Parts: sequence; C-alpha cells; structure tokens
Amino acid sequence: MDSLRADIRQYGPGKKLTLFPHSPPDPYGRSTYKVPDGLKEKRILSEREEDMSMTALCFDNNNQPHLLDTSQHDNPDNSLGVEIIESLSNGNDGDNQVLLVRILHKPTTDLKFTVPDTQELAVVKVFDPLFYPEDFPVEGGPRKVTSRADMKLSREAGAYEELHDYNLTGYPHLAPQYYGCWTTRLISYSPDFEGKTRHVGLVLLEYIEGSSIQAICRHDDDDVLIPPKQRTYLVPNGPDSIHFDLEKRLDILAQLIEGTINQIYKGVWHDYVEPENVLISMRNKSTLLETQRVCLISYDICSIDFKLRDPIDRWSRYRHPPHPTKCFDLDRLYSFGGWWPLDWEKGKGDEHFENWLLERFGEHDSDRYSYNLLYSREWLKREREIARKKARIKKKREMEKEKKRARRSKAKAKERRAAKKRRAAKKAAAEKTVAERDTITGLSSSAAALRITYTETAGIAFIKSLMAAWKEGLKADKVGQGHEGEDPRGDSVAQPSSLIETQSPSVSLEADAEAAEAEEASQEHKGDGS
Repeated sequence: MDSLRADIRQYGPGKKLTLFPHSPPDPYGRSTYKVPDGLKEKRILSEREEDMSMTALCFDNNNQPHLLDTSQHDNPDNSLGVEIIESLSNGNDGDNQVLLVRILHKPTTDLKFTVPDTQELAVVKVFDPLFYPEDFPVEGGPRKVTSRADMKLSREAGAYEELHDYNLTGYPHLAPQYYGCWTTRLISYSPDFEGKTRHVGLVLLEYIEGSSIQAICRHDDDDVLIPPKQRTYLVPNGPDSIHFDLEKRLDILAQLIEGTINQIYKGVWHDYVEPENVLISMRNKSTLLETQRVCLISYDICSIDFKLRDPIDRWSRYRHPPHPTKCFDLDRLYSFGGWWPLDWEKGKGDEHFENWLLERFGEHDSDRYSYNLLYSREWLKREREIARKKARIKKKREMEKEKKRARRSKAKAKERRAAKKRRAAKKAAAEKTVAERDTITGLSSSAAALRITYTETAGIAFIKSLMAAWKEGLKADKVGQGHEGEDPRGDSVAQPSSLIETQSPSVSLEADAEAAEAEEASQEHKGDGS
C-alpha cells in the first residue's frame, strides 16, 4: 500500500511524462462489440496470475496495452513531453487519471493527429489499471483490471477517432479536440520492481476551461439538480461567469441535444449523457466566446455502429440527421431533472418536452433534420452515396495503416543498416587489431633472430681467432725449443696454455672438450680390441 501511494505521485504536479504514439485495437469489451483479430478475450485471471499482487499483474509483459509497439520508443523524434500541472479527477473519473498538462516538446515526425503547440495546455486521460478497483463492475463481468483498462482505452480512443474522421471534434462541436492515443512508461517505488518499467495507455485531448453541470448545481435528496440563482463563475477566480436562468439552461440543453444528434447520425451513440460529463465553457482555448460552449466527454461508454458485432446502420436511410424527437425523451435525460421547467415533471411532461423540441428544432422533416425514411429511387441514390463515403473512409484508414507500416518498415530497415554497419566496423576493428598484433609479433621475432644471428656470428669469429692464435703458439713452441725459450726476435714466447687462458676461458673449455672426446675414442678402441 505504501508503494501504491508513492506510485500515484507519478501523476502529481510538476511530474513529467514522455508519451509515445499508440494504435489501440478496435473497440471491444462489451457484448455488442466483437473481439478484435489476434486478441483473446482475457476475462479472468489465469492460474499463473492468481497469486500475483496488483503491481505484479500490471508489470507482467502479457498485460501491457494490446498492440503496444516499443520499436520507436528510443527515438526522441517520436515522443511528446508533458509536465503535469494538476489532477482534474483526483482519481474519481471512472478509475482513470485525468490530468491537466503543459506541452514541453512535440514529435518531429508526421502523425495522424495534430498536437498542441509547445507551452499550450491539454488534458491527458490515463487508463492505468494499477489504480482500478479489484471489484469488477456488474455490467463488465469478471475481467481483470489490465483487461478492463485496455477495453476502456479502445472504446474511448475509437469513439474520438471516429468523430475526428467526420470532423466532429473541437470547437464548435460537442466533442473536445482529439490529439491521438498514446502510451507512457512508468516505474514502481516498490523494491520488488526496481529497474522495471510498465506501459499504460492514454488519450490526449483539448483542455476545456469550464465546469460540469454536476459541479455547477446543488442536489436534493433525490439527486435532482438545483441550479444556482445568481451569476456563477465557471472557473475559480476567473472572468467567465453565467447567469443560469431558465432560458440559458434550455439553450445549453438544446446545444447538448443538437451535438449529440450530429454524433448519432455518424454512428457514435454516447450511452452515458450525464450532468458530470457535460462541460460548459466561455472559451475556445484562450479566446473568450460571446456565447457558451457545451462539450460532452467520457466516451468509453458508447456505441460505435461501424465497429459493432452486428452494425445497425439505422440512420443511413435518412437524408439529414434524425429529428431530436426520434432520439430523445425525458426518460433518456432523467438525470437532468431540475434543469428544465418544473411543469415538465408533471403528468404531460413528455408532451411539453416534445413541443419544446419542435419549437426549438423545427418541423420533423426539413432541410436540417429528417423524420421519415427515404424510399425507392431516393434511397438507392442515398445508398450509393453512403457506400462511396464508407469506401472513402475505409481507403483513408487503409492508407493511414499503410503509412504506419511503411514508417515501421523504413525504421526497421534503417536499424538493420545501422546494425550491419556496426557489425562491419566491429569486424574491421578486430581485423586491424589482429594485423597490428601480427606485425608487432613479426617485428619482435625478426629482431630476436637478428640478435641470435649476430651473437652466434660474433662468438664463432672470436673462437676462430683464438684457435688461430693457439696454432701459432704451437708453431712458436716447436721453433723456439732450442733457443731457451727465446724468440729469434729476442722476445719471450708465451706458452700456448697461458695464452689461451689469458685470452678466453672458452678456449680452455674447447680444449677440454677435445681432450674428453679423444679419451672417449681411445676407450672405445680398446674395447673393440679386446
């Protein structure tokens, strides 16, 4: 528990995270979605994992985000650096960590999604399984925390990506701007995991500076909203304030419904339109707006028709987005009770609500909305148009995937060439070292041979000179025997033995050797005679 408290401080103010691009699997984890290709639905713990701690489970290589690609994580050109300013969720956003961050540096490589400029603010929503509760939600089934985190990431990223493809993110649309799906590396302060890292998935979003309807209102015992009666600041100590009278509240409700209808028409159905997920702001980044901006967040609980196991394709036969009366009633918006007029809560509330929708959005069938289906020739024409649009979207996605594959292939080829160069350089260095060693050894051998040859030659010459002197001495002995040891020239002739001893001890050694050989030969001759 102490290490968990230390680990969560990695999301504290002033901490820095390095983000890497990530391509999550298609949305999965709900009964309406199919399991993506190549992915087994890991619902429960395996036998090997049953005795693991939560930290060990999250560090296990088999439990990292699906489709994680770390091949480019050592390339700083692909990374995005952020500094955490504060937590916006305090761990209370569906188990996820929602962080306000400042951009420190951007990737220099081409990305599918644009990212904010350096020093701009953004929101990071981290799907970290380490801080998920072990008790699984009833609707989610007995899935382990790492699987739940990866499933929620796939759905949130899938919804934002679908809306982004239809240009329905960022101002003035309902969804905040989407800056892509990423992963980041984290450590643990537990000594059992020293030196190890794990990866968690996240989405990078536009920062909406404002407040949720849930935070703006008080609540009675039945959790009915009690809107403020006075002007309310959307940001503490900020200049932006709104008087939430009935007219303003209905304007905000109309913006919420209109934005949701546009999303539904493109196949994204948010299943949890709740007050805590509706943000109200008076800003588009740093620009102050004349009228309020309404945003809907938290798309991990949504349905993406195009990705469903059995796509419904309900709205494709409508010329325009469906009229709000086909999608909304008070039951669908029951959690906003208290935000609308009190008479809507009475017996004919749905009738009042429908009348307001017709007054606000116009007739059922118009140049903005459709209520009735298209038939016959118009439907066939519409079908072809839809088919072409889907083909364009599919082609665009395939091109993006092909670009990713090409980038990965190019990076791998570059790495292979670099590795080949390193191996060649290493081999050349080794060969050079061997050649230098052989050269040094050859020079040493030559020098030694020269020294030996020189020594032998000098020794032989010295011995020959001594032998010559000795022979000359013998001749002199024979000549000088009758002259009482006098040389005819009158000089004393030194005895050969003394001469030899005087000049070199090696001569006497040679003489001894010759005498020994003569003695040995004499003994052998005697032996043969006997």
